[in-house]
Amino acid sequence: MNLLGRSVGAALAVIASPLVRAADQRPTFKSEVQLVAINAVVTDKRGRTVTNLNEDAFQISEDNRPQRISHFTRDPLPLSIAVALDTSGSMHGERFEYARQAILRLLDRLGPKDEVTIYGFNNRPYPIIPWTQSRDAAAKALADEQPMAGGFTALFDAVRVGLQGLDAATARRRALLIISDGNDELPDDRWHGTGITRPINLTALERRSSVVADVTRSEGVVYAIGISDPRRFEQALDEEALRALVNPTGGVAATVHANEDIPGAVEGVLADLRDQYLIGFVPTHPPDGKFHKLKVTVRRCDCHVRARAGFVYSH
Repeated sequence: MNLLGRSVGAALAVIASPLVRAADQRPTFKSEVQLVAINAVVTDKRGRTVTNLNEDAFQISEDNRPQRISHFTRDPLPLSIAVALDTSGSMHGERFEYARQAILRLLDRLGPKDEVTIYGFNNRPYPIIPWTQSRDAAAKALADEQPMAGGFTALFDAVRVGLQGLDAATARRRALLIISDGNDELPDDRWHGTGITRPINLTALERRSSVVADVTRSEGVVYAIGISDPRRFEQALDEEALRALVNPTGGVAATVHANEDIPGAVEGVLADLRDQYLIGFVPTHPPDGKFHKLKVTVRRCDCHVRARAGFVYSH
């Protein structure tokens, strides 16, 4: 299914099985035909979420060709969420504690069928806890984490590893949440031993281009919470890079300017995930392994739709 096989899910998922209605009217999945499922969030012109639309309000096009909606629900489905937490030196102290508390609050708000995995990243990404539905196990693993003294910020590598982790998720709605106060910085032999961190350069931009291509072809949504505190003197947060990572997926990049605002931003991500519509259609062409553009619009509503920019249709 391209990009790490099968990835995240909260703005679009290309699914090898369709949604069907169970007796309780909640969608389940069967492996019979190829369904393109789009998780979409609708907001009005004031930015308020619109959650009361019916199926006939939506229109879907694939490569500018209208498609017939075959599946639709406003009911929340189980969620698999991967969290990529910056553990570089700049996150030490109060900032890291607020980030930890934000993730703990997220765990408290997950449903009984939701699952979570957590990664840390500094010089490199690493696992904190594999997929689990146990809030206690995730909280215990997170309790032992502390930021690394000094070091770099392997942001783009963490995104790629997070997407790979989502390949093993069990829920059809899949999301990756990034929490970071920096930008992508990796060691370079030319600077070894000097104590100097190289600035964002062409190599970093190339890395960004590569990972943006990955998220564009993934099945889900990427969210980012960037921490930009004017009272600190680290290298400025690369907000442009965070937006580039989330926009193709229908996600949101939020910037907070105080450590105490991190938990509220994380709760905003979870609320966004809960307010999604799930819309599905079956392409009229066979799987071809190519990228196809998607567009979702609504009738009779001065609204904006956030959804995935496209999908790769393959077996």
